[in-house]
Amino acid sequence: MSGGSSRPNAQSADVAALRAARWRDVPIASFDLEMTGLDPKHDRVCELAVVRSVGGRVVDTFEELVRAPVASTDEARTIHGIDDDALAAARPFAEVWGDARARFEGAILASHNAWFDLDFLRAELEHAAVPGPFEPVVFDTLLAARRLFAFPRNNLSEVAHRLGVPDAPGHRALADARVTHQVVVGMLDALDPHGDLTVGALLDLIDALAPNTPLRLAQRVTLRDAIASKRTVYLAYQSASGPVGSASEREVGPWRVDGGAVQGFCFLRGTDRVFKMDRVRSIRPGGRSFSASDGVAARKQGAVPGDGAAAPPAVARAPDEG
Repeated sequence: MSGGSSRPNAQSADVAALRAARWRDVPIASFDLEMTGLDPKHDRVCELAVVRSVGGRVVDTFEELVRAPVASTDEARTIHGIDDDALAAARPFAEVWGDARARFEGAILASHNAWFDLDFLRAELEHAAVPGPFEPVVFDTLLAARRLFAFPRNNLSEVAHRLGVPDAPGHRALADARVTHQVVVGMLDALDPHGDLTVGALLDLIDALAPNTPLRLAQRVTLRDAIASKRTVYLAYQSASGPVGSASEREVGPWRVDGGAVQGFCFLRGTDRVFKMDRVRSIRPGGRSFSASDGVAARKQGAVPGDGAAAPPAVARAPDEG
């Protein structure tokens, strides 16, 4: 979430202040870019839009075409519908950014697949030799959807639909920035209903749930230890119908950890299941002995394997769980 800065001490202090603040108290700049293509080394930004909000309320918007020095690819033009004649009449990026920059300053930057957009934004700032958000604090709604929710798909349109956003993305910068703003509001309403969550706490959680982080590596160790010792584990597993807070716990007899999934016997369902690791929120040792052969016998006999140890207290269950 960091980049170079002409005033690193001030920038670091600004970042620390944003991370320590509550989400409902900080400005959020939900932005979107349209580009001439998909390669930030060759293609250029041709439209920029930002919706600035505080506490879920929009306080400012900005939208403008950008004169790009390269023509749009046929694929890009089909998606955003901006023709080269319209771009030829637009202002260059440096002039557009001069008016747009204030909407970004001091705000959390929110975008769907934010790092892709930021690669283009940084490239334009370098081309124009103008200052920008060098050390931004970023909320990527794509990463949040993947790691904190369990939607069937995570494109902006699907995420917006699942969160009850009435508007649909339009493949133009302002339309998508507005939908992104509404997605941010919907996610925060689900994750932080009381408005007490700090920016840093939520971003740290998103980072912790990435593949190969210390948390994920520790979870894999717990699973492999359970397989080796022939014991069950309790998985807090995320359903496809709610955010991270709705994860429900179930006892599982694991027998295989492979790539991004764990296979095992689910005592809640009474059958074999494959659990996606990106939906596992926590893992703790279970209370029964279990081995793969127990699962085979149970499948043949319709019985529940294990030594009859007491299950944990009941946990609220959601539909469509692993």
